[in-house]
Amino acid sequence: MNEMVNRELQINIHPNDHKHFEILLRHQIKAWGSTIDRVRLTLDLHNSESGRYRSDHFADNLRKIYSIINLIAGEYSFITVDEVDTSAEIRHAVAHKFFNKHDIPIKAWDGGPFYSYLYGLWKVRARTVIHMDSDMMFGGLSRTWIDEAEDILDTDTNVIYVAPLSGPPHPEGILKGQSDTSVRPYSRPRSYAFNSVSTRLFVTRPQLIESRMGYLEGVRPSFNQQLKAFLLGNPPQSREFEAVLSHTLQQRKLIRVDYLGKEQGMWSLHPPFRTEQFYQDLPAIIHRIETGDLPDEQRGYYNLNDSMCDWSAARQNNTKVQRMYNHALRIINRRLI
Repeated sequence: MNEMVNRELQINIHPNDHKHFEILLRHQIKAWGSTIDRVRLTLDLHNSESGRYRSDHFADNLRKIYSIINLIAGEYSFITVDEVDTSAEIRHAVAHKFFNKHDIPIKAWDGGPFYSYLYGLWKVRARTVIHMDSDMMFGGLSRTWIDEAEDILDTDTNVIYVAPLSGPPHPEGILKGQSDTSVRPYSRPRSYAFNSVSTRLFVTRPQLIESRMGYLEGVRPSFNQQLKAFLLGNPPQSREFEAVLSHTLQQRKLIRVDYLGKEQGMWSLHPPFRTEQFYQDLPAIIHRIETGDLPDEQRGYYNLNDSMCDWSAARQNNTKVQRMYNHALRIINRRLI
């Protein structure tokens, strides 16, 4: 299952993803399956020391996600699974490949995934990789989108990443909720250029990472972030992986292109929270996304909003004061263990 193929869908997964994993993996295979040659699941086996990425039920969650993997892999012959290898020899190989360094941290300063993203890309054996997190959802479902994305990568040397349009298209071409102030129209219809990239989703060619981007440049956390990392027991060496990717992209004066494509095109949505209400509503949400049955209030937004899922309870638990309280509680709990 490691022979070179033309296109590979590479999905990073973690045991904590088990509640949404089966239904969304089936959806992702439906969205991309006929345009790709292989699905590569990159399973992170490392539980963070503390913080919001840690689970006290890690072993149970791992058993659940293995059960789902075995079920779906038995139905689709093109699925391969890589358990993230953190041995010193492999870590050195991955660090040298992407950073020209001897070693890199397993997690980012906040306990979020870092090495697992790199390991997933290191294992890819394809001319084109569609990388995504396990919770991405897709509409439009164009079967020509990937051809068009590859054409952008091949013809514009300023582009290193292409992604489906972030959010269902707004009739006036408006992007809502974007924090990247540098976004600008790209030369193709219904497309936009960014000087940042998200680890949620991107398409690239591995050979272009080497030829256009070269080695990645590390980004150190701020003093406050390093202090929080120390208190939480997380590695303090690096910012989030997407911060590293975006910084290197900017240093090389490259861009990411969000592209809707021809006809119905391809676009993505991402849940900003994971709540029991979201898991309960997920089958209906996916059906609406796949059939294009979307409220006007959702169009133009890259995150799933309240017009499709009630996030009011999640927002109440995500205020700045609540986050500070949760952070302090995690630090206290860690010190007491």
